[in-house]
Formats: sequence, C-alpha cells, structure tokens
Amino acid sequence: ERRHYGLQFHPEVDLSVDGVAVFSNFLDIAGFERSYTIPSRKAKAIKEIQQTVGDKSVIVLVSGGVDSSVCVALVRQALPAEKIFACHVDHGFMRK
Repeated sequence: ERRHYGLQFHPEVDLSVDGVAVFSNFLDIAGFERSYTIPSRKAKAIKEIQQTVGDKSVIVLVSGGVDSSVCVALVRQALPAEKIFACHVDHGFMRK
C-alpha cells in the first residue's frame, strides 16, 4: 500500500514555531533521505525544463507572486531568451 504524506504550511520559515522539528519529523515519517540542497533542486529543475521543452518555445504567465516568479527565473536559466515569451497576468490579488 502506498502511503501519502504532506505538509500544508511552510515549516521551514522562521515564523513557524518548531518548524525545523516538524520538517525533520516529516522527512523521517515519509522515509525521505536528507540529501536535498537548494543547488541540487535548482539543477534538477533546470534539467527537467530543458528535457521537457526540448527545442520548442514556451509561454510563461507571470503574476508577480513567488511561484510564477521562481518559475520564470528557472525557465530563463534553462532556455535561450528567444524561446521564452513571458506575459504578466494581473489577477488582482497582489498585495499593495
């Protein structure tokens, strides 16, 4: 039987009380190795983007939030600029 585990908040941020302990417990319960690093994750994401896109072009919709901003930054590092068409989407939910 496959077990599924998840965390629905950001335990790694300083504001989370005992966040490091929560994250550590999650890794133990889920059976994950502790080999994760930001540079290794970044390299893996860039490689996956390159393999998925190949020689095609991409459209990236950017709201200005963290997720879409990180996405477009990774795409920019993975692909030549002439293959990327980034469009800002104003959905009205950004902080003022």
